[in-house]
Amino acid sequence: MQTRPALLYQGILLGLFINGIARWGFDPVLQTPGALRGDAQHNSKLPKILQPSIALGMNVSTISFNWLSPFPDPMDGISVLVNDVERFRSYRDDKFGSDHFEWTRNSSMAEPEYFRFAYMQATQTWDYTKAGIWHPDGSWIEMAPGPSKIKRSEGDKLELTRNVI
Repeated sequence: MQTRPALLYQGILLGLFINGIARWGFDPVLQTPGALRGDAQHNSKLPKILQPSIALGMNVSTISFNWLSPFPDPMDGISVLVNDVERFRSYRDDKFGSDHFEWTRNSSMAEPEYFRFAYMQATQTWDYTKAGIWHPDGSWIEMAPGPSKIKRSEGDKLELTRNVI
């Protein structure tokens, strides 16, 4: 038997459901937990990067990174972002796998470059380190401890920006 309070509660619940579908679509109902996580942190292990070696030249400067190997289980590779673009992947069982990464840039470049490192497991890339900064004068600012965070930019924009420090 339908009573007035029951009809009121059903109307409120139906309104909330329709409002949710109007705002977010059917995605939350259909998405997997992994898809809902998106770019959120995984609280995974971070690579230990040794102090880089820097070679400054008249025309070309080079920075070379080494990391501790072997990778901890179950990780089997490493990924390197330069200025938030993936530039290198190496797996432990590659024939030509490497335990170092070298980046070269034109000495006339006046902007700093940002480096982040993450472990990989098969094709899954886990948390990246916070950015280490290579300045045009050749100085290196070490990566702060902890993973990179992604935050919304100011205002109601839906663009995502990475924290540099």
